[in-house]
Amino acid sequence: MGPLWVPRRMTVIEVGGGLLLHSPNELSPALRGALDALEAPVRWLVAPSVMHTAFLADYQAAYPEALLFAAPGLEHLGGAPLTDATRVGGEDAPWASEVRHLQTEGVPRLNEVAFFHAPSQTLVLTDFAHDVGPDNPWLTRTVFRAIGGYGRIGPTRYFRWLVEDRAAVARSVERICAEWEFSRVLVGHGRGGACAPDELRAAFRAYGA
Repeated sequence: MGPLWVPRRMTVIEVGGGLLLHSPNELSPALRGALDALEAPVRWLVAPSVMHTAFLADYQAAYPEALLFAAPGLEHLGGAPLTDATRVGGEDAPWASEVRHLQTEGVPRLNEVAFFHAPSQTLVLTDFAHDVGPDNPWLTRTVFRAIGGYGRIGPTRYFRWLVEDRAAVARSVERICAEWEFSRVLVGHGRGGACAPDELRAAFRAYGA
């Protein structure tokens, strides 16, 4: 994104003694060391949206036993075609004992899959919402003040530009809020934090949620 620095979050979820890596960040030596220090095998690599695939090939090389799961709409990754077996599927997902997932609608250029970690009541989003905080560079703060997603959990104007079906977005938000009892939201870009279903609905009120 040129000179504009945008924070990027990777979420690590422990499930049944293994690790699920949601939207992996650049695999630096420090990050590799932190993952290894958890003393649990990396079992699943998840590309939760069409736009979050940048570093997956490095993780596949570092953790060859890990299974890759990708959002619908991704046809190739690292030059290799994706198959049905590598798509985020239904309730029979290998992490389903603790982690739920839901395919959002209305933004096919993202095709984001939302995740919910039931034990911690945490909703994990990628690009559906941002929450850029004051600890970011001046330009980043200025831009997100202008386009939304600064100092609060919610959609940006860039997200609005990507939306093709506002009613479908509203339905997706309502499903998330109705089916999952979350008390915290993590986002792909920014801080995240305490957020109840009614607060997320309010953030998407412009879409009819």
